Amino acid sequence: MTLLGTQPQLATGVSSLWTIIDARGTGAAWTLSVSATTPTSAAGTVETQDRVLPVNNLSIAPGTISTGPNTDAATDITAPTLALSTSPQTLVATTGPHRGTYLLTPTYSLIIPSNAYRSNYSGAIENSPMNPYVTVLTFTIS
Repeated sequence: MTLLGTQPQLATGVSSLWTIIDARGTGAAWTLSVSATTPTSAAGTVETQDRVLPVNNLSIAPGTISTGPNTDAATDITAPTLALSTSPQTLVATTGPHRGTYLLTPTYSLIIPSNAYRSNYSGAIENSPMNPYVTVLTFTIS
């Protein structure tokens, strides 16, 4: 991606297929929550300050939820596009009986501000690898 310094840039990606299985047999509601760490390019030996992007510039869209065999219908499952946060937020939620296997292929989007800095070099500028921006996503099913 080339940063032009005049307008935000958008980077997108598609995840591999996710499978959520509720094998409890109770039909009780369940949720899938997500939180993220702040996207950070770690400091190097010359560039000694971490560089960060706003965590809420990263979003996830769960996409269409389909069902596997012998599974309750995917109706009444909410799965909105979500701007991420460092606090857990509900990504997918059920309200009634949703037993079985559910499939989805989320997409990710990252808005890179026009004033974003490039990644830090790990050592000498121009003569060492760059430290990429890294974020960790934590998913919790409850």
